[in-house]
Amino acid sequence: MLTRISSIALAALLTACTASYYLDSAEGFYRRGDYESAIKGYLRAIAEDDKDAEAYHGLAMSYYQIGDTEGAMFAFEKALEMDSLYTSAYECLASIYLDMGRPDTAITLCRKAIQIDSEYVRAYITLANALFERGPVVTAINTLWGAIKLTKRLQADPEKRRYYGGFSNEQAEAYNALGRMYLALGQHNYALEALENAITLSPYWAPPWFNKGRVYEAVERYSSAEMAYRRSIDISSSYLDPYKSLARLYRKLGKDDDAIDTFRDAIGVDPTDAESYMGLAEVYEMKNNYDRAIEAYNGVLQNAPDYLEGYLRAGLANIKKRSYDRALELLSEALEIDPDYAEVHNALGEAYDGKGMIEQADTAFRQAVKLDSTSARPLKNLAALCLKRGREEEAVEYFRRAAVLGDPTAQAFLRGRGFGWK
Repeated sequence: MLTRISSIALAALLTACTASYYLDSAEGFYRRGDYESAIKGYLRAIAEDDKDAEAYHGLAMSYYQIGDTEGAMFAFEKALEMDSLYTSAYECLASIYLDMGRPDTAITLCRKAIQIDSEYVRAYITLANALFERGPVVTAINTLWGAIKLTKRLQADPEKRRYYGGFSNEQAEAYNALGRMYLALGQHNYALEALENAITLSPYWAPPWFNKGRVYEAVERYSSAEMAYRRSIDISSSYLDPYKSLARLYRKLGKDDDAIDTFRDAIGVDPTDAESYMGLAEVYEMKNNYDRAIEAYNGVLQNAPDYLEGYLRAGLANIKKRSYDRALELLSEALEIDPDYAEVHNALGEAYDGKGMIEQADTAFRQAVKLDSTSARPLKNLAALCLKRGREEEAVEYFRRAAVLGDPTAQAFLRGRGFGWK
């Protein structure tokens, strides 16, 4: 009997040692940014000990780093199943739900973490961000000030400081979030002050520089905004948001070539970002470079195949190029997504009209007017088509309706025909 007990104990010890080895190895891979190898290590540790909450937590973090949200959520939930007091798992899971647009669930999870550990600063910061998304903003701001006050109190406690390893990062995150919230309220001076505090605490962290650029842009200090966006990019060349904001700023300033270069840089950072392709396409269209615009729209649709506006804009660009068959293909795809979108029917009418398919164009324009009688463009198009068909009285009626909606072409037509439109 003694021999058997010793064998069981030895087997358990060996299992624990093996699991610990794989766990240590996985954590090393995670720190080096080799998340795929970290995942393999955590899975091996779990295979040795499927009750280890820490291994599930590390696995979740690794999945999150490679963009596998579903895998991360499952692993965080397993961590909580193994240890219902694992505050970090609650907060990390809350952050994912917040990213998914579910702030109420995030709030519940953060409050659970705070109930377990009232000094867990990150839970307060995530809670504030969730409250900001749901509202009211003032409650979110007060929560952040409470988090900052807590970090300062903990920082003053030598035991807490040794345990947590300092709180400057948490303070910087709180001040950065405050800056975003004050910006949303239009309180730009408060926003800048908060962001300066974040930068002082963490000068090589890109987000507060990016948000500082947004504040400067909001108050029309464009050169300062440009410098802040560029500083953010210099700190973190893989941070996508400042590229897109800087490109849009260049568009606002009429610097189209700079906007094109910056959108291309953004695509280099993330070749799957449909928004960057969309921005690039719009700049090319403004420059009447429809070939390049269509290339960029193809990038939009490749990365966002259900994006209705992408199909519409790509179809319109092909109409400008007189590639009517391709336009009809794209616009038909748009109708599959939303058969009641008036602008798509109007664009279909323009493509049919370009091909000389008058009956089909007439049907499409009339459907656009039926779906949205407040849009001048299909009314004007229908009026022009009526003129082609010799139905002048009907054309005048549609031109009148378009003129009332502010269409200058319709107004000029009516003046030219002596209808006295002013």
